[in-house]
Amino acid sequence: MNFQNILAKNFIPKEKFGQEKFQIYHFDLHRLKSPDELEDLGFEEIWGKTGVSIIEWWQIAKEDLNLLPLKIEVEFKTISEYERTIIIKSTDIENFVSLKNLWEHSI
Repeated sequence: MNFQNILAKNFIPKEKFGQEKFQIYHFDLHRLKSPDELEDLGFEEIWGKTGVSIIEWWQIAKEDLNLLPLKIEVEFKTISEYERTIIIKSTDIENFVSLKNLWEHSI
């Protein structure tokens, strides 16, 4: 799967990538004004399905996200023109090694 094809498009709040067995959903919640708008994007339809949801501007969905058993937070920081820091946090201690391997082999 080519993760480079996942782009942020501010005018499209939800996109779907991947194959039928494994989907990647990209949500850009930047323009939402209330959590009630999440239903229009199909959040409830996606939770519990096999796949990954990538959520930008996740804070508006905080209550819904707190219900999920596994969350991975990725934060990108610009240190300088040529230096970046990536911080990865996970709520899943049991599968940390698998998550780490997935990250290392997808780059």
